Amino acid sequence: MRELEHAPHAPALTESMRSVGYSLESAIADLIDNSISASAKNIKIRFSPHDDPRVAIIDDGSGMDDKELVHAMRHGSQNPNVARSANDLGRFGLGMKTASLSQCRELTVVSMKNGRAAAARWDLDVISSTQKWTLLLLEHREIHELPFVDILESAGRGTMVLWRRLDRLEVGEGTIELGLGSGMVRVREHLALVFHRFLSSDETDSAQISLAMNENDVSPVDPFLTRHRATQKLPPEPIRIENSVVLVQPYILPHYSKLGPLDLRK
Repeated sequence: MRELEHAPHAPALTESMRSVGYSLESAIADLIDNSISASAKNIKIRFSPHDDPRVAIIDDGSGMDDKELVHAMRHGSQNPNVARSANDLGRFGLGMKTASLSQCRELTVVSMKNGRAAAARWDLDVISSTQKWTLLLLEHREIHELPFVDILESAGRGTMVLWRRLDRLEVGEGTIELGLGSGMVRVREHLALVFHRFLSSDETDSAQISLAMNENDVSPVDPFLTRHRATQKLPPEPIRIENSVVLVQPYILPHYSKLGPLDLRK
């Protein structure tokens, strides 16, 4: 028996991974997971459909140096069998790449740590041309020419994930303006619900974050109506999974007849 290293064909695999099932809102939520894992407190989503259509997710987390960034850009950068910290929301080391490239053809990640910026890019057209896993490393001048990089620099640390060539957003909408506009409405609603514990000032067991889209704050949507007088909060139920304990917090929601118009809109 002999061994043969049999790497996947880069252009075919990258194009195939674009169709693993991400929506725009779930893709952006995956990136915010990474920001929370990096201890970010302020997360900004900037987007524009004009001239050079783009979407950027910018945080003030711990950031990465050159080596850490190159490692993070590798597909499968994390071993799912390795124990993670309590605030680490990732698992497979695929989320940032697959989520981003499901929506765009050019993914650029800029990160600042200890006052120094590093940037790397996956460009699907470059991969198709070279027929290899060709990762582009940006020079200092190229970094400063990127949109929204001034926000990252003003924070002094953190990471920006920048999407360009948003080909998937035009599908079914006709124009990038309509696709991005309607898509970001869904994104706001999705993030308000999924990250409500992180956005709510009442939660004491979650790392609190500030989240804004084009300078407009995202307010949390409470799916359990915890402030409603008819909601019943039951005792937490521990569930043991291998060597860990997960606490599940049950609620009994109010009967429909006890909900007002504002409650129903939530």
